[in-house]
Amino acid sequence: DRFWADIHEEWNEINLEEDEDIYYEKLDTFYLKYQDQFVTDYAATNPEEDIAESWSFFVFGTQPDGDSIAEQKVLFFYQYPELVELRLQILNNLCESFPG
Repeated sequence: DRFWADIHEEWNEINLEEDEDIYYEKLDTFYLKYQDQFVTDYAATNPEEDIAESWSFFVFGTQPDGDSIAEQKVLFFYQYPELVELRLQILNNLCESFPG
C-alpha cells in the first residue's frame, strides 16, 4: 500500500490488457511515467516483482539516501534489524563461497 496505492489502479488497467503488444507498450509508458519509483524497468511489471527487485538492491547494493521513491523502497528493508542481519549473512556467505 505504501508504494503502490497511487499507481495501482493505472497499473491494473494495463495488466488487464489482452493484446501482448499493446500491453508491453502501455507498460513501457507506465514505467517511463513513474521511472523514479522503480529500481528497474522490470520492477514496474507488478507489485511482487517490484518488491523482489527492491530486495535485490537492498541485499547487493549500498544503502541509498532515499531521494526517490525507488530508493525509499530499498530503505524500507533497513527498518527491520532481522533483514539487515540476513543481508549481512547473505553477503558473508557469498564472500566465503567466492573468495577473491
